[in-house]
Amino acid sequence: MIHRLYIVRHGQTQWNVEKRMQGWKDSPLTEEGIVQAKRLSEKLKSVDFHRVLSSPSSRTMQTARILMDHRSIPLEPMEAFREIRLGRWEGMHYWEIQERYADAHERFWNRPSTYQPIGDGETFIQARNRILPALEHVIQSIHGQSVLLVTHAATKKLIMSYFENRPLDLLWEPPYMHHTAMSIIRFDQNEPFIELYADHSHLIGSIL
Repeated sequence: MIHRLYIVRHGQTQWNVEKRMQGWKDSPLTEEGIVQAKRLSEKLKSVDFHRVLSSPSSRTMQTARILMDHRSIPLEPMEAFREIRLGRWEGMHYWEIQERYADAHERFWNRPSTYQPIGDGETFIQARNRILPALEHVIQSIHGQSVLLVTHAATKKLIMSYFENRPLDLLWEPPYMHHTAMSIIRFDQNEPFIELYADHSHLIGSIL
């Protein structure tokens, strides 16, 4: 029996434009982010989704609602699929983080297994330990179905690295997760296969 898990990053947000870290804090989709989600919605209109899951952050919920426009599928927020919690970095500009917390910044992007958050945040290992049990539960419950999950860049990278058996320190290696980039995991006889990874072909012609 074949079933599929569609995993999508949220659309562009105001803080993305301002080059601010978001984590568990939030900012709304920009007009470009709304267009990105609408373009992906058009691409997905022929897919018969049985469930729609989302991080409870407003940027992912807003993206999910656009993707499911005109469909009567209830949206299921799931805390486990929030972005990695970034502590004191949340709301700070990228340049400010790099300047004030150079070592932690370098570890975050280049040696994730050694990264320690500044303030009340999560390590990548802690985030992964939050995400993967929920992911396994979802996988076990979608026999013969198509399920959509709308989440965040680091969360999605951790999910995809699980299917790839990718070492944590290679987490940020390509492909890059553009806004509304979509990955598809196909399960055939319960065996997962990466059918699509970070596809953003629906964004061609828009501002990325």
